[in-house]
Amino acid sequence: MHTCHFFFMHIVLDYQTQWPLRLPLCLFEIQKQSNESRL
Repeated sequence: MHTCHFFFMHIVLDYQTQWPLRLPLCLFEIQKQSNESRL
């Protein structure tokens, strides 16, 4: 499972490669989880 911790760890590991692409994915995961918890 991909969690935000996973993405943040990769942001730290390859900070200068593709982190701007990973951050929106992380935010999307947060939003999706919050939407699921609301239902």
